[in-house]
Amino acid sequence: MRERIIISASTLFKKYGFKKVNVEDICKEAGISRVTFYKYFKNKIELSLEYLQKLFDENISDYEKIINSEIEFGEKLQKIIELKLKTAGEFSMDFIKELYYSDIPEVKSFFDEQIRLNQIRTIEFIETAKNQNYIKPEIPTNYILYRINNVIKELQDEKLYSFFSNSTELTQTIIDTFFYGIIKNKQ
Repeated sequence: MRERIIISASTLFKKYGFKKVNVEDICKEAGISRVTFYKYFKNKIELSLEYLQKLFDENISDYEKIINSEIEFGEKLQKIIELKLKTAGEFSMDFIKELYYSDIPEVKSFFDEQIRLNQIRTIEFIETAKNQNYIKPEIPTNYILYRINNVIKELQDEKLYSFFSNSTELTQTIIDTFFYGIIKNKQ
């Protein structure tokens, strides 16, 4: 039953974000009573945190499979980008904005910790790529991480979301700009 509640909540969270979904909506989606909901979860925040943990665990597992595969760096990078695009495409803009702007301390704290852990993984990936001569060694790792963190800060600017119709378009533009710049290649 617990899993059924999480799946029902995830369907609603992905579509509408956290704030627009209430316990009654989740119960209706799951086909359960409020009493049943509260048997498994103290409140919507507790359910949200469990859902987010599951979401991030799955994403990390997929990321690590790519990183630990025997494929070349370029293909790894492409697969990581595809994973990020696929993940972003599953969520509404409201959901993504609510993660970055959360006014729920538990969600904000959880998300900040996930960003910190992601930075550690990113540094490891950058250093490995440098050691294998896929990234220019003269570019300091801290600078690359700084640029990545600036992208994260950009994602906290609500105005940015008004430029895009969906999260996949936003993510693809960020990735393209970060890796390839804004200048069209001369043919």
